[in-house]
Amino acid sequence: MAGTSGVRYFKVEAHAHDGKLALGRFASFSGGEPTVTIGTAWNGGIKVPDRTQSRPVYGNITIGRPFSPNRDRKYVRALIAAIGTERVFTITKQDLDANDVVIGKPDTWINCLIVRVGEPPYTEDDSSPAHWEIEFAPQSRA
Repeated sequence: MAGTSGVRYFKVEAHAHDGKLALGRFASFSGGEPTVTIGTAWNGGIKVPDRTQSRPVYGNITIGRPFSPNRDRKYVRALIAAIGTERVFTITKQDLDANDVVIGKPDTWINCLIVRVGEPPYTEDDSSPAHWEIEFAPQSRA
């Protein structure tokens, strides 16, 4: 994949289920991996235990991008106000080729509650762009 930066392998988007808050594309994505709990049962003193597993639970998802006051300040305020409410979001991560053409179907996490909104840090000593992020707790994967 010559000529492609790591940032452009994916298109990550977030939007509220009610359609009133489409957050657009994000530059970073982490989390969302499924895990299960494995249990063992030594029924009747058997020599090899029976193993059981829980249903999958999905880890929190964190998305982020450089902060643009004109674009993002309204989102930061709306998201902070939505923490602790039942407002849910959908997160999608779509594979892209070297020309930003979609490959296959996106990975989609549904019924994601807001866990944290990371305000962009501010310092006069640094000229790099401020980065902000949002952490979600997904209920499941579509």
